[in-house]
Amino acid sequence: MWTTRWMARDPGLVLDEIQDYLDRYRVTNVEFYDLTAVIKKEWILTFCKMIEQRGMKFTFQVPQGTRSEALDAEVCEALYRAGCRNLTYSPESGAPSELKRIKKRVDLNKMLVSMRAAVKAGIRVKAQIVVGFPEETRHEVWQTLTFISKMALAGVHHVSIYVFSPYPGSELFEMLQERGELPELNEDYFLSLSSFSDMTNAISRTVHMTNRELGMWRTASYLTFHAIQHTVRPWRVLRTLYNFVTNRQESHLDKTIHDLLDQRRSREWSDRLTGELGSNKEDALSRYSAA
Repeated sequence: MWTTRWMARDPGLVLDEIQDYLDRYRVTNVEFYDLTAVIKKEWILTFCKMIEQRGMKFTFQVPQGTRSEALDAEVCEALYRAGCRNLTYSPESGAPSELKRIKKRVDLNKMLVSMRAAVKAGIRVKAQIVVGFPEETRHEVWQTLTFISKMALAGVHHVSIYVFSPYPGSELFEMLQERGELPELNEDYFLSLSSFSDMTNAISRTVHMTNRELGMWRTASYLTFHAIQHTVRPWRVLRTLYNFVTNRQESHLDKTIHDLLDQRRSREWSDRLTGELGSNKEDALSRYSAA
């Protein structure tokens, strides 16, 4: 899985397995977790063609990490006809110097072309970005913000912007540990790794930016992306409002809005319980559960 060797299963055998799930469990959607699910054009075109030939009816998603080399207009159109409705790309950074530093071999211009083809085919496109890599500079973060703007113009539906978190066993983790820049590996440290997706908390691992500054860059990137994409494609605003009113979650933005509202309701409910019965929330919970 983590080496450079790539072996693909026969597409017919993959579809046999999926057909078993369709027959046995009546599934309607299949999510692939293979980070190299689309790496060989010939394989994915055969896979899509066989779905149509067999008359199989299901939707599917291709996960984060999808490479763009094989995802041209022909492949994107075939994927949509076969039932693919979501693609996730992982450019990680918009700065060529940072991509070289983290050994990420990707052509950003070709990826943009691929993203446009996927959007045109009718597929919902998401991108993954990471900021705050060790040694990352403000200029490199600015380059990433510029690339995020280009993705918005290309029609990408959503971008997730994570803060770099050094995971034990990774090369960057070992580098930071050798420099003495990481705290003791205790429970608090492992809990801090969750900050990569926490919009209220950013832990900077680069000497060029503080936690606060990195968090501001992240927020600015989100605001820039949504401002551009909704200005260029205003009908998406109406779709988002419609989904909000009807409680539908078709996109990551829809889910984010619902999650934020749920968190707000939870805090309000907690404050209400505290106000009624002081700090004795257990009694309050029992009372409300019984009701």
